[in-house]
Amino acid sequence: MKNKRIHVTFDDTTLEIISIIAKKENRSLSDVVRRKVEDWFENYEDQYWADMASLIKVNEEDTIPAEEVWKCIK
Repeated sequence: MKNKRIHVTFDDTTLEIISIIAKKENRSLSDVVRRKVEDWFENYEDQYWADMASLIKVNEEDTIPAEEVWKCIK
């Protein structure tokens, strides 16, 4: 299956910064933007799971069955 594409418009300053990074790392503009978006998603996911974990309150001696954890997440 072919990857989907989206079109994004950047202001001149942002495009210049992306161009500098691409040239420095010998990569295409698309590759720089794609990797940065993937990094953002990874960080976003990490924060999401950290937030979900903070909703679960337990004493140190207690354990929670996996079913209960999934109930909190859904």
